[in-house]
Amino acid sequence: MLDLPDTKPILERLFRPVARGLGRRGVRPNMLTLASLSSSALAGVLALEYPTATWPLFAILAAMLMRLALNHVDGILAREHDMKTRLGGLLNEIATPAEDMALYLPLAVRPGMPATLIVGTVMSGVLVEVVGLSALAVGSARRFDGPMTKVARGIFFGTLALAALLGLAPALWAPAALLLMVGLLAVTASNRLSRAMTEAQP
Repeated sequence: MLDLPDTKPILERLFRPVARGLGRRGVRPNMLTLASLSSSALAGVLALEYPTATWPLFAILAAMLMRLALNHVDGILAREHDMKTRLGGLLNEIATPAEDMALYLPLAVRPGMPATLIVGTVMSGVLVEVVGLSALAVGSARRFDGPMTKVARGIFFGTLALAALLGLAPALWAPAALLLMVGLLAVTASNRLSRAMTEAQP
């Protein structure tokens, strides 16, 4: 099924002390989800407003790192500190595709970037999340199977943004990498569909 190693346990061990500290201070998971969504939206707006400037790429990269941390911390707070809410579940599902679009689509407006491929890749990633969520409709659990998970997408687009910042993109490797990513997204969607159907069988 071409799954990649699950990085979630490693990242959760890294962020668990932070989550404990925030939990003691009364920070709620939904506050962190909204903070992540807001920072992603702000970084995306700056990158769209100044498509030829270099400094918005710093904002994009900073927002990506903040998203990585906040998404794990809010999950730890919700699961391990008895802070799960229905609103939190809805916000998590909304935030994932919204943050993907806010952070990754602005890279398409930068001069020389393969805009069509970037837009197609981002939209394919959104579709993969819809596939994972649609598993609930057939009685399966929400699917997070890989290989092109949310973290993997973040690593790829973070690398693309960093390459642009360092003057290494646009380049010939970018379209090839995006096409590979689209292929891996198709595998991811197939994995989620097949495993959802298998799990839903009586």
